Amino acid sequence: MSWYCYCFARNFAVDNVAATEDLRVGLGVVLEEDADALRQQQLRLSIRPSDERDILIAHDAGIVKARRIMAQLLAAESQAFAT
Repeated sequence: MSWYCYCFARNFAVDNVAATEDLRVGLGVVLEEDADALRQQQLRLSIRPSDERDILIAHDAGIVKARRIMAQLLAAESQAFAT
């Protein structure tokens, strides 16, 4: 499970309740679209063949590093529980 948090701020119409509500509703729509996309990604990953690999490009360097770090942390955690 993951938590998906957000906040927003503005320096215009700060006393305008309608503007605040419009922003809240608009951001809610965007976040629900994101949540739908994440659910679909999780579904696809759950049925993905174990031998299927990602095709990574240079822009994926951050993702690759994050995955390596997570793999190391999970391995360390598993080892700690095994002893």
